[in-house]
Amino acid sequence: NIIFPAGTGWKDVADLNFDNQEMRLAMIEAMKFWVTEIGIDGFRCDAADFVPFDFWKQALDSLRAIPERSLLMLAEGKRRDHFDAGFDMNYSWDFLESLRDVFVKDAPAQELFATDKAEYDTIPVGKVKLRFTTNHDESAKMSPIKEFGDINFFTYVPVDWTGNSELYQEYCRLMALYNEYPAIRKGGLTTYPQPDVLLFEKQDGKDRVLVAVNVRN
Repeated sequence: NIIFPAGTGWKDVADLNFDNQEMRLAMIEAMKFWVTEIGIDGFRCDAADFVPFDFWKQALDSLRAIPERSLLMLAEGKRRDHFDAGFDMNYSWDFLESLRDVFVKDAPAQELFATDKAEYDTIPVGKVKLRFTTNHDESAKMSPIKEFGDINFFTYVPVDWTGNSELYQEYCRLMALYNEYPAIRKGGLTTYPQPDVLLFEKQDGKDRVLVAVNVRN
């Protein structure tokens, strides 16, 4: 009998028994299959916070041992021990909440600096927090900001690529700048705390970029 995860309302997944060693090995073998036989480059592990640390450590150690494969492992969660288990990235839920605090609740803009530092101070060097403005869970049931309209990911919803064209063009412009100037990606950060403007500088050698973002419309 399939048991659903308690207290979640999720009816499309099973609450697996991670005390069962045979189940663990079967899951790891299935993950290995996708790497060795299909050739995928990594996994996004859904609801990673619900899975015990020792299983992730066991699974990722096994996957990392596959010869001549470099995998990207993303945990969809925020637990600090994901990185100890071997994940490269996990989700930046705290930064998302700070974005909403600043843009919706008029919190001081410098709260974003504090959250950024707090997140990266708690993870090993070289690991990454995945930043995002929304996702399917947020849009479906949690988001006070309807960034991209209502999305029901349990039914088929075709993507309207013409919708929000101004927002789409702005993302394209920002990503082009990000790719063009190395300082934005990896430069040293200097912050200028202001309540209504997110103001900071990134510098890499002779390349200096000053960013000013009006967070008060």
